[in-house]
Amino acid sequence: MGTVLKTTPAPNWAPIRASRMSDAATVALGTIGALTLGVLARLWMRLIATDPDFTWSGTIGILVGFTIFGLAQSVAALARRRHCWPWPMSDLSARALWMTSGGLHAQSQG
Repeated sequence: MGTVLKTTPAPNWAPIRASRMSDAATVALGTIGALTLGVLARLWMRLIATDPDFTWSGTIGILVGFTIFGLAQSVAALARRRHCWPWPMSDLSARALWMTSGGLHAQSQG
C-alpha cells in the first residue's frame, strides 16, 4: 500500500556518560577555554585587519562575551549531566555572543 514512516523517539535526556571531572572543574575548564578562544579570536582579528585600530572596550566586550558563552555552556553540560533541561543556558550563551557582536556594531554605528 503505502510507505510506513518510522518516527524517531524524543530525546531521552539521559545523563551524558559519567565524568570523573568535578562540577567546579567543569565550569572552570569551560570558562577558561572560552576566554582563551576569545583571546585567540581577538588576535586573529588584529592579524587580518587592514587598519588594526581596536579599542579596549571592544576587546573587553569580546572577551566578556566569550567568557559568558563558555560559562553558560559548561553549566548546560552540568545540567544535562543531572537530567535537567539545558536549553536555557544554551540560549543565554548564544545571546552573549550575539550581544557582543551586535552590540559593539550598533555602538560604533550610532
